[in-house]
Amino acid sequence: MSTIASNNATSATISTENTVTNGSGGNNNSYHNEIPFFGGAIVTKFPTKFIDVSDFRLVPDHQEVWTEDAEVSPLAFICEILEYKKDIKDVDSANFFFDDLASLNNIDNKKMNEIINTNLIKQGIYNKAIKDDDDNNNSISLPHLPIGTTVNILKGRSAIDQRKDGTVKSECITWLANIRLPQVSTDILITLTLPVKTFVVNDNNDDVDYNNNIDNNNNDNKEDKMKNTTKTNSSNNIQLETNGDETFRFILKNFNIKNWGLFGCEEENVQQLTDATVNLLKI
Repeated sequence: MSTIASNNATSATISTENTVTNGSGGNNNSYHNEIPFFGGAIVTKFPTKFIDVSDFRLVPDHQEVWTEDAEVSPLAFICEILEYKKDIKDVDSANFFFDDLASLNNIDNKKMNEIINTNLIKQGIYNKAIKDDDDNNNSISLPHLPIGTTVNILKGRSAIDQRKDGTVKSECITWLANIRLPQVSTDILITLTLPVKTFVVNDNNDDVDYNNNIDNNNNDNKEDKMKNTTKTNSSNNIQLETNGDETFRFILKNFNIKNWGLFGCEEENVQQLTDATVNLLKI
């Protein structure tokens, strides 16, 4: 078991508020440099500038939380070390974690929680679509993981509460990767979240489109704001989503576990344990 693993399914809630832009309040990484997670035990790279959220907000030991240094719709990245969910089948794991995140983010409306596509990868063995074959998903690889490692990939849409009363929500696109490491009793969960638009929910629980620039500290003129809603820029959203696809692939391609001692395992035993797991599962 990981020495820092959380026993919860997922413990991170996704926030699209209070992000830091223009380089304030955090360590900005240079593009394409290796970024150390968990004291350097895990590394990856970002294709654009990201800021370590732990520099200005408390982050649990089993999480790495980073936000893109962007003024409009910044991507939010989370990597979590979790205890292995042995009762969850590989083919179901991404859906399980996606639904769990939805419940943590107070998504009580099923139409706001949509799975776009999922792929199951056995690193170095196969990559197959489970839902909606997509060339973008099929190009995902994690070349630095042991041969035979299972990775379940999911892309979906959901809505996240921006206020405690549930009257303001953000529609988000989420990319999720569950790296399954039963040989060290660990599930690694990676999520990348893009806020697309913000909307209010009226008394009839109907969704009303809303300008992205919401004053979260002033609810006095909610009726007026609802009457003067603005449509989101669909072409801009398409470009943001494309950038999110590319960022997600780039992060996974460069994801590398440098020190398996993070999970209480010696590095020289990892591939042997992985091979034994693969044989056990009769892949």
